Amino acid sequence: MTKKGFQKATKKQAKLRLGICGPAGSGKTYTALIVATALSDKVAFIDTERGSASKYSDEFDFDVLELDEFDPRNYIEAINMAEEAGYEVLVIDSLSHAWAGKGGVLEQVDNTAARMRTGNSFAAWREGSKLHNELVDTILQCNMHVIATMRSKMEYVQEKDERGKTVIRKVGMAPVQRDGMEYEFDVVGDMDQEHTLIITKTRCKVLKDAVIKEPDAKFAKTLQKWLTDGVPVEEQKTAKERLLDDVFEAAAERGLDREDAEFFLTEAFKVNSVKDLTTEQLKGSVDTFYRRTPEQIMQTLLKLKEGADY
Repeated sequence: MTKKGFQKATKKQAKLRLGICGPAGSGKTYTALIVATALSDKVAFIDTERGSASKYSDEFDFDVLELDEFDPRNYIEAINMAEEAGYEVLVIDSLSHAWAGKGGVLEQVDNTAARMRTGNSFAAWREGSKLHNELVDTILQCNMHVIATMRSKMEYVQEKDERGKTVIRKVGMAPVQRDGMEYEFDVVGDMDQEHTLIITKTRCKVLKDAVIKEPDAKFAKTLQKWLTDGVPVEEQKTAKERLLDDVFEAAAERGLDREDAEFFLTEAFKVNSVKDLTTEQLKGSVDTFYRRTPEQIMQTLLKLKEGADY
């Protein structure tokens, strides 16, 4: 619980969390790029659709990372990489693969349940849910605008056209993701085969129940105005900086001040600065400080100061 106590609620400038759902061919990728490039010229793009985003490289300026294995940890690594590199907007196209793609949560749960041979997937879901939650937390906490596309489950409906003729139309239903995933975003819209975006959930009042035919830069400007309509906030730390804070906090609980903690880490991993440590090394250091007793940590520190290897 925070020690600051209650404070007056104030609208603050924020980073966008936009979800775009729809069937294949509805324009999710194109719309995501319109919004992303309107928000910033520093755009990173996670592509799970076999290079489809690069087909728009003649219209939009962005850097792409293609994934062919959709373990949520790969997404997390890519998000952290984009944040560390200083990108201001990240497009994830698509987030559905982290759930139902190769190496995604559903496949991992099935594989874990099969290895257990119990027929009960409850225990397997504990690990699957943990992975999913870690990915959601990474998306929500990163210091970038995030635009995520999600495929929709498909259904075909019969309708009458303007001449009264029966036509078959493909429509998108619920997004291919964990139930309730759309509630993690500030704004969510469904796109149809006519490239119309129907806003289904929003914290931006001017977009409530909006129906936008072929979203363009005007839609992006509406979002940008809403995001900047508030008091400035302090620059957020990157995931790596937050993790480094966790390391120093763990070290302090074992009796090390910041100077000794930095010496401990740089000598243990043979780096010039704690900024050179990898994410995995930082995570391991947090675990090390909490697993060992203060006496063990101090003994190791003394040995390092005497020139011994870690």
